[in-house]
Amino acid sequence: MKVLISYFAREDSIPLGHSCARGLQELGHAAFVFDSQAEHPLELYCVKYINKIIKAISNKKYSLSDERRISNARYRESQLESAIKRENPDVIIIIRGNGYSSDFLQYIKNTYKVKLVGWWVKDPRSGMEMLNDAASYDHYYCIHQFGYDVDSGIEYLPALAIDRHLYPRAASREEICLTHDVVLVGGYSSRRELYLEGWGDLPLEIYGPGWRKQKRMFHPLYKRAWQQRGIWGKDLVNLYHQTKIVINITSWDPAKLTGQNLRLYDVPATGTFLITDDSPEVRDMFKVGKEIEVFSSSEELADKTKYYLANSQARELIALNGYFATQRMPSYKDRMASIMGKI
Repeated sequence: MKVLISYFAREDSIPLGHSCARGLQELGHAAFVFDSQAEHPLELYCVKYINKIIKAISNKKYSLSDERRISNARYRESQLESAIKRENPDVIIIIRGNGYSSDFLQYIKNTYKVKLVGWWVKDPRSGMEMLNDAASYDHYYCIHQFGYDVDSGIEYLPALAIDRHLYPRAASREEICLTHDVVLVGGYSSRRELYLEGWGDLPLEIYGPGWRKQKRMFHPLYKRAWQQRGIWGKDLVNLYHQTKIVINITSWDPAKLTGQNLRLYDVPATGTFLITDDSPEVRDMFKVGKEIEVFSSSEELADKTKYYLANSQARELIALNGYFATQRMPSYKDRMASIMGKI
């Protein structure tokens, strides 16, 4: 089959769409990735700044381009339709991510006779957004195990999978090559800030947006730790390879709300030590203390970080075991086989 995937496609964005495309190609399908972050040039370089000025003056949210052809939503729909005409796919997988209006999706189904698959990979939502979205698709999946029932037609499908193409193991983990002590990769969230409260003078590097905004601009930890807005591709892999400890703090509480972010597999796959927030899901996937480490409080995170910085042999043994654990994890070929098997 020919499959078009709608998701982020730029080099400085989450590579999930490209990983899924490779998985489909391994299954023998033709796969293409459409950039769902496409923005109209007028919106990108002009209108959004006018909107900010109007908001600053009126103190009300305003969009000059809403419902106009230059709006990003309308522009993405027109660009997606152009891609459909060009590639003539049998199946469209829309990873949410950026979505499309129900009217547009119905038009696409009726006009081009394609199968539409939706996959919710965003944070958990308490309202009806996901349930309403699912009604527009032939098949719909979610990375969380709650928020829907059997009658909704939504099925559970984690986005977690191994992509060896993107995240290979380091050739060496010699101490002399590990030039970064502790690294956190991810944008600012209040939950992440909460877990860094007890960090003190521990070494830390932060790569991600939002950490130097508002009052955080003057916070001594973030002034010292923040490196850049983001890091992607080979630069990210090289960073993992040269880091002693990567910490992962999920934006939502994984002990209460299921659905892990992709670092849970990506970091151990590179042979790097990972400490992440504790949850039943993590314990189902890894042997805690042998293949991965976990924390449940800011104090525990700081204490375990100190311990493993000082005990390199214990740390590197866990990192090595974590790598071997990823050998048994599902690949994106497996994830895509789950989707295509339904069609």
